[in-house]
Amino acid sequence: MTEERTDTHWIQIGGLLPELGEVSGFVRRDHCGAVNLFEGVTRNHDSGRGVESLYYDSYDEMALAECRKIIGDAARRFGLGAAAILHTTGEVPVGRTSMIVAVSSPHRKESCEAVLHIIAAIKRDVPVWKKEFFSDATTAWKEERGRK
Repeated sequence: MTEERTDTHWIQIGGLLPELGEVSGFVRRDHCGAVNLFEGVTRNHDSGRGVESLYYDSYDEMALAECRKIIGDAARRFGLGAAAILHTTGEVPVGRTSMIVAVSSPHRKESCEAVLHIIAAIKRDVPVWKKEFFSDATTAWKEERGRK
């Protein structure tokens, strides 16, 4: 697991993900009236095929550096109080969380836009790869870069 925490950001690649309440508590700030959390969960299908589980792999050091850039950009662009990006690695069965993105901002519009911006940047720039395990016993690495 690779982790970095400052007063304004929390980044974790790998390891067990914390409870949502802990993440929400981290990003809360007295000057911010909006806290927005996104929880990415493994679903049981993709493109009409049954999914049993996902497997994530990453280049941890580079992922940490890219997440740091993403949070910095989002903080400047949307006036964030704090932000968190947490992404697990390894096997993630159906119904389990693989990623949490959380932000706080003075207003709801900016918090919602920031979360969408951060997720798009993660998919585009962060070296985390996803392998799908399908119900028919086949597997496939999923190309995430450039997807919306």
